Amino acid sequence: MKMKIRNIIYAMACAVLTLASCDPVSENDRYLAYDDGLGGVTDGSDESGRPTSVQRAVLIEDFTGQMCVNCPNAVPVIEGLEHAYPGKIVAVAIHSGLVLPGNFGNLALHTAIGEQYYKDAGSPAQPSGRVGRVGGTLLTDAWALNAQNVLKQQSPVWLGVANTYDAATRKVTVAVNAYGIEAASGNLQIWLTEDGIVAPQFMPSGSADVNYVHNHVFRDAVNGAYGEPFAIAKGEDKTVTAEATLAEHWVAGNMSVVAFMYDAGGVLHVVKQPVISGTDEADE
Repeated sequence: MKMKIRNIIYAMACAVLTLASCDPVSENDRYLAYDDGLGGVTDGSDESGRPTSVQRAVLIEDFTGQMCVNCPNAVPVIEGLEHAYPGKIVAVAIHSGLVLPGNFGNLALHTAIGEQYYKDAGSPAQPSGRVGRVGGTLLTDAWALNAQNVLKQQSPVWLGVANTYDAATRKVTVAVNAYGIEAASGNLQIWLTEDGIVAPQFMPSGSADVNYVHNHVFRDAVNGAYGEPFAIAKGEDKTVTAEATLAEHWVAGNMSVVAFMYDAGGVLHVVKQPVISGTDEADE
């Protein structure tokens, strides 16, 4: 099977190299220096532990494809941001556009919902992405500046996620807890992502790496493609629950829940939590 996949990929390589929509990233832009420039924006709480301020975290929707030779160039950009702003960057790789054909089975990482998001974003050149859903769909060299701008803002809502996983049924129960620092309304979205997936990826050299490790891969939307309407008053506590059953080929121990609230102006806040906590028993 592995040899067959190698042969198919090799035969497709030349065609992939001619696809103009796969946008290159220059060598100088792959590793960027970051100045946080946040002006002392921090989280805060009162004497009772209630949050009084929450710095926005940044959702990066990375539109990527396994047949996009330049898409791996987005990885060091994301890693640089994660290093610069620990715990404040949530990246999700949405496989779409230049994807492997369906006959690759579980090795093809695109989804119908991911393709829908990609079309919503204007079917841009890849790699590209949305940073907090502010400023449109951007090439990777603009991600750092947009992330800094988002991080300078406070969120009107605090979000937390608690997951319960049943290994026997492969069902995860998600509880998204919210607290209104200010009144806010929009949609609450819950996604599933997976790390550590070994699957083919075309590389900048034009060759295919069949042992490429894909991380923060979008797997599914738990509560609908665009989430559900959500409103919260100042000082209000609220909890939204949802359930999802993990596909057999997804590794539960590598999966996370990404929850975020957004409105017409962008993502108000985003959090990420593993499906299985350190105290739970993971799948083999």
